[in-house]
Amino acid sequence: MRVILKNKDHYENIYWINVKKSKKETMLIGRVGGDYLDQFLNIDPKLKIEYHFTYPESGDFHHTYHILYDFDEQYINIYTDRINIKRILKRKQLTDDMNNNTLLYDVFKFLSHGVPMFKHQPLFEIESYSFASLGVPVNDGQIKISYKNRIVNYQKRKDDIIVDGAGLKTGVFNIVGRICRKNMEEISYGNHSVSKTIEISENLKLQLFAGYIENK
Repeated sequence: MRVILKNKDHYENIYWINVKKSKKETMLIGRVGGDYLDQFLNIDPKLKIEYHFTYPESGDFHHTYHILYDFDEQYINIYTDRINIKRILKRKQLTDDMNNNTLLYDVFKFLSHGVPMFKHQPLFEIESYSFASLGVPVNDGQIKISYKNRIVNYQKRKDDIIVDGAGLKTGVFNIVGRICRKNMEEISYGNHSVSKTIEISENLKLQLFAGYIENK
């Protein structure tokens, strides 16, 4: 399931979440991206960063920040009780301004936002859990689309949620993914709210929601 921002004929994938099943286990994986996340984290515009989250069957939930430099890549996996960092060097020689101090700075910067505050339950024991939420501003009916993250030749999927500011005034779209029991009511608030749901198991469902609230 995806949330797609729309501004006239331009589109951007801002939030993605899905269920991944294998013979070994079931897990939920998601991605939040775009300029709105970069602005929230005060990211250097020269960097390209993707934020992922993973909820495995065991409950060992973690955030992953994938950072792309000119000569280096980092995967920072932040768990409740540990941090794993993987580096991929594209060239042997790093530039002077891309040294270990810079890499460590980024790690501590994300720690202030990304550490899970509690140990998560095993997936199939959850009653209700909400993933990272994202607010998308609407200004006089316009939603800002990131040129670097826009979708070229967008083809709509049946589980896409389209967020379009056309005809609206000034406010914010709140976007969130949630795991909950099948008998729980769908999230719904504000105007122009829409949601999509897929089955995790016979007792659990995964919901993606976007709802608009106008500024007063």
